[in-house]
Amino acid sequence: ASVASPTRYLGSVSVADEECLWACFLSHHQEVATGFVKVLMLMIEAKLPTLRARLQKVWTDMTEVPTEQGMHDGIRQSRDFVLFLTTQTLERFWVLKEVRWALQYRKNVILVYHTDTRNGGHPEFTYFANQIKGAFPDPDDREWLLRNQAVPYDQRAGHDEVMLENILR
Repeated sequence: ASVASPTRYLGSVSVADEECLWACFLSHHQEVATGFVKVLMLMIEAKLPTLRARLQKVWTDMTEVPTEQGMHDGIRQSRDFVLFLTTQTLERFWVLKEVRWALQYRKNVILVYHTDTRNGGHPEFTYFANQIKGAFPDPDDREWLLRNQAVPYDQRAGHDEVMLENILR
């Protein structure tokens, strides 16, 4: 039997910045990271007006319509895609679907990895990079996802402000 070639998700469809409605789409594993992502969303939205950014809001499943169409539109109409990584994030069906849409629309992907092991985190980004390699076997997809510096997140260690500055830069 022949083996089907892996599906490539990296698309050539890009959305003009002026068509975007959201500063970013925040993707995460709901059961583990909802509280952290809510704090992150509030921090980003509080900082955006001081940067005089045109886009002032963040798309999350806590504040917008978390249907399949709502998530798809949220990603398509966001300037950036923030993937909040915890140890099981890339095992989640909807997260993988969201990442594939971000690849399809060639979104700027910002990887934020949670470092607190007590709350689903891992202190080393290589753990998450290996998960990305396993979830996205196509080298073009992996390269797109891993092309930016990963940003650590740990509220206990005071990473909030440093991480926020990196995301907004």
